[in-house]
Amino acid sequence: MGGEYDRALVVRVVETPDRRRATDAALAALADELSLPRRAVRPVRSVRAATSRRKVVDLDVAEVSGEALDAVLGRLLNGPAAP
Repeated sequence: MGGEYDRALVVRVVETPDRRRATDAALAALADELSLPRRAVRPVRSVRAATSRRKVVDLDVAEVSGEALDAVLGRLLNGPAAP
């Protein structure tokens, strides 16, 4: 996970897109990277969102400091983690 493409964070998963497996995996990975419970990362619903590769998410970050969130997002946007 990490890097930026067209002003968006890149999250790659190996799960197939059938039955929302890829979306669920991407949301779980994002929650894990941000140290948030999975329920705190929700897709914003739209007509295209279900089939689009681009997702908009809502983050419930009430219990996370702004500085910590900025640091993690900054690290993620700067590129993928080293293997």
